[in-house]
Amino acid sequence: MKFFYKYLKLLILVLALLLLFLLYGEFWNVTRTFPFITVHNQNINKSTIELYDLDSKLDSLKRANYIFLYRNNADNLIFKLLSDKNDSLKIHPLLDNSNGLSLTLPEFNYTTKDSIIGLYNNMAKSLTLNFDNSHFILFSYDDNHYTFNNINDKSMNNQLKDIPIDNIVITFYESENLKTSSELSGAGLLFTGGRIVDIEWSKKDGAPIKIVDERGKPISIIEGKVCWIIADNSVKIDFK
Repeated sequence: MKFFYKYLKLLILVLALLLLFLLYGEFWNVTRTFPFITVHNQNINKSTIELYDLDSKLDSLKRANYIFLYRNNADNLIFKLLSDKNDSLKIHPLLDNSNGLSLTLPEFNYTTKDSIIGLYNNMAKSLTLNFDNSHFILFSYDDNHYTFNNINDKSMNNQLKDIPIDNIVITFYESENLKTSSELSGAGLLFTGGRIVDIEWSKKDGAPIKIVDERGKPISIIEGKVCWIIADNSVKIDFK
């Protein structure tokens, strides 16, 4: 009997260590994916964040103010949502801690479509993203909004295409830099009002992310829904 209890204690210890390892792995995956974004914006409640797979709760995508989209280590497309704090969505915190490792946004300059036309000259009415041929997404611009026009998961197309998006922000990162550098930076693209803009982002420890346009000025976007795509340099992008 003593041998049985000793074996049982050892088994419980091994299972506990395995659980801690799995939890740490998931935590590392989240913080590694979003090391440069923390919640720092008007009307955004830090608790209104949840992790979604592509095949669940798509109705919430329509009501979210910010849609974060990236590919995880298992090559699945993942959505993270931020909604206005007055929204009635029941969404649990992404990370239940106080160390600021969840999503934080820059303070965008909001403007009108007419002003965007005056600010940015280069037009782009469609955008295709190819994630190493494992996933592709096509956005089209029509009736003053971007929409998910096509995605390689056909079962999602009819639901995704009804989600109007006002701005698409794409930020590129170098995987190795995330592990070694205290000051992160990279390039990106902004699609707003049917225009495309080259952007640059930077993030220092303890400071919000900064995003500027090709003239070095903080980017201006149309007030409304933002789709923020976080991608490494393997993602192929075509637009016209």
